[in-house]
Amino acid sequence: MGCSYTYGDGVSDHETLPYYFQKKALDYQAYNYGFLGHSPLHALARLQHSNWKEQIQQGEGFGVFTLINDHLDRVIPASRWIELTKGRFPYLNESTMQTEGTFDQRRKLYTTFVTSFQSTALKEVLRWGYPRFHTKEHEELLVRIIVKARDEYVSRFKNQNFYVIIFPGNPVSDTITKLFKEKGIHYLDYSGLLDLKKHMLGFDNAHPKAEVYQAVAHQLAADLHGLPQPSAK
Repeated sequence: MGCSYTYGDGVSDHETLPYYFQKKALDYQAYNYGFLGHSPLHALARLQHSNWKEQIQQGEGFGVFTLINDHLDRVIPASRWIELTKGRFPYLNESTMQTEGTFDQRRKLYTTFVTSFQSTALKEVLRWGYPRFHTKEHEELLVRIIVKARDEYVSRFKNQNFYVIIFPGNPVSDTITKLFKEKGIHYLDYSGLLDLKKHMLGFDNAHPKAEVYQAVAHQLAADLHGLPQPSAK
C-alpha cells in the first residue's frame, strides 16, 4: 500500500517495488495497491470499504505501507494538496476514525475557497499556505491514521503482520518514531539505505529510478524472516 512510490510511477511494470519483491521472495505473491497521489488515508479507506479477501487468495501473509514525507501534508490536509487534487481524497471523521466519502464532498466551501484563492495573485503576495510548518498534532494525526489502518488490516486478515517502510531519503521525526513504538507499529527504517537524490528519474526528478525499488525490495526480503510479530493495540 502507498502512493506512486509503491505503484512505480515512471518505471516499467517489471521495475516496481512489488515486482522486485516478488522476484526476490519466491514464497510470496505480491499485490500492488499503490497509486498516484495516495496516502495513509487511501490505505485506510480501502481497508475499511474494500473486500480484499475476494482478491487475495493466500491465507497467510503480511501487509506493508510505504511512507514518504509528503504523506504528512496529504493527511493534514495542506492547502497545496487540496489545490492539487481538488479535494478528491478520502475525508476522515477524526472522532470515529472512519473515512466517509471525499474531502471535497464533506468540506465543499473550504475546498472551493482553497482552490479559488490558490490561483490568485493575492496568494503569491501574501505567500499564503496552510500549514506554514508541521506541528506535533499533525504528526500525531498521521500516526493515528496508520494505527487505524493497522487495526483494520488485523481485523480483516486475522494476522498482525503489518509493517511500515520508511522510504529511502524520507527520514521521519523522532516524534513519529516514538509514537510508532508506543502504538506497536513495527517500522523498517530504510531512509538511509541509499542517497535518493542521486537516483531520481531525470524526466521529472520526483520519482525514484528502478534501482531504488530494487534495493528496497531486496532489503525487505532479507529482513522479512527476522521481523518480530507486532502486537495489536
